[in-house]
Amino acid sequence: MKKILYILSIAILGLFFVQCDKEYDDLVTENAKVGGLIDVNNTAFNYVVGDGSSYNFELYLHQNPDVTIQTIEIYKSFYSVPVVIPWNDPEDPAHTTADSVNIPATWSNEVLEESIDITNTASHWITTTGLDYAGLTVNLNQGGNALPASDGELNIGDYFNFIVKAKLSNGETVSQAYNIKMTVSTRFAGTYNFIEGVYYRLGVLSSAGDYWFPDYQFESVDAKTYRMIGMCAWMDNILYFQIDDDGVITYPEKWDGVDQILNDEPLMTCESHPSDMVNVNCGNTNFVVKDDVNGKDQLVMSFGYYTGGSGPREFYQVMKKQ
Repeated sequence: MKKILYILSIAILGLFFVQCDKEYDDLVTENAKVGGLIDVNNTAFNYVVGDGSSYNFELYLHQNPDVTIQTIEIYKSFYSVPVVIPWNDPEDPAHTTADSVNIPATWSNEVLEESIDITNTASHWITTTGLDYAGLTVNLNQGGNALPASDGELNIGDYFNFIVKAKLSNGETVSQAYNIKMTVSTRFAGTYNFIEGVYYRLGVLSSAGDYWFPDYQFESVDAKTYRMIGMCAWMDNILYFQIDDDGVITYPEKWDGVDQILNDEPLMTCESHPSDMVNVNCGNTNFVVKDDVNGKDQLVMSFGYYTGGSGPREFYQVMKKQ
């Protein structure tokens, strides 16, 4: 009797799996007939500010002979991260205003980035055109503002969001389950090796490179501003600098409303103190050397500080990204 029950159990279990397989096959067939499946080569990219690249992505179209993809539509929107602006109001010396102004996070409108007609009925890869963020507007509840013309004014962490839709030969439109995210980042942040440098104290060479440490950290502050952690042998200093779209390095006199200070003394640059910066290549410095092959960009920098009652301290350095 036990043997008969065992055989019946196996038979029922086998029937159960056959039925499950049959249902699974039906679902696969049904889904396959719907069509419109698209894979993407990557769902997360970095949009590197100022590098001038054409940002696109690749899509693989799974064509079904019963229902083919006829048109790809790519919709774009933009997410702006919250921003904190430190208090800085020279007309309010009593400091009656708040310490900071918080700009909340906001989404832009959503617009059609690109429509691609598909004539190839075989499964294949296609490449989108480069990102064009014209037409996107943020702060919609305040009347709306277009995104800045220069990507250097974007904030680190902002991102472009893309939705991919497929128009099918049966008249349906299918939205893909994933979104594609392109996050604003900066190219020149990272760890840099010291390559060469000189330090002049009161016009006299004090170091031809031996004062520097092997490497330094350069951090992003915003889309075009960086800070160098450490200065030559003084690792408790921070230097703020900016890199424009042409790769020119400049040094803001103030940051967050406060004068830039190095070793407790005012910052000086080739522009602010030309007569005190005569030993550090001011005619050929403060620029970026890009390495688009290996990513080992170089920063060529000249800066210094002026000690009252004593005189200038001048620095020239070449840093290479690891």
